[in-house]
Amino acid sequence: MRVLIIDDHQLVYLGLKLIIAEIYPQSEVFQALTFEEGLALLSIQKLDLIVLDIGIPDGENEKMIARINSIDNEVRILINTGFDEKIYAATYLRAGADGFISKNADSDTLKSALVLMAKKKKYINPELLYSSNNEPNLIRIKGSVTLSPIEARVAELLLEGKWLKEIGAILDISPSTVSTHKQRIFTKLNVNNIIDLARKFNLLKR
Repeated sequence: MRVLIIDDHQLVYLGLKLIIAEIYPQSEVFQALTFEEGLALLSIQKLDLIVLDIGIPDGENEKMIARINSIDNEVRILINTGFDEKIYAATYLRAGADGFISKNADSDTLKSALVLMAKKKKYINPELLYSSNNEPNLIRIKGSVTLSPIEARVAELLLEGKWLKEIGAILDISPSTVSTHKQRIFTKLNVNNIIDLARKFNLLKR
């Protein structure tokens, strides 16, 4: 895997490089200290993943995603930042980023995010899928639609690419029960497949 880390903090770069090497020993990792330097590298290197700090010098907020995609629309983009996920994640995911992770995340969480990027899947902190409200037994999604906690967890696992049997084992319920929850989720959200479900959670590029 060929990875470009756009981050001007050397310790962050070295830490990420070590973790990437631990998961993918044959990986190549490059660093850019500014956004424009990162774009220049992207224009001459075929990359699999860009890990981007949105606080990078000369950065352009969420417009950076479009500029990256204008050069290579297949490269995966993982936002890795110290900025508040609850404030910034949705904006960057809607702009087309494939994942958003805090620099405060532990190494196991970061590894999970990197593995999902390599598998061409999406990563977002599950807590960000749930908006806080005064209904403790319901998870609110996009305004008026609500899911129960078990439905929200099933939806999360479906988005991770888990099969019904796998979800059943994780949640200690039968696959048929998982299937029932899945159907209720699809009905509530008015979707017909996993791709549409992911769009409801703003995880896919528009």
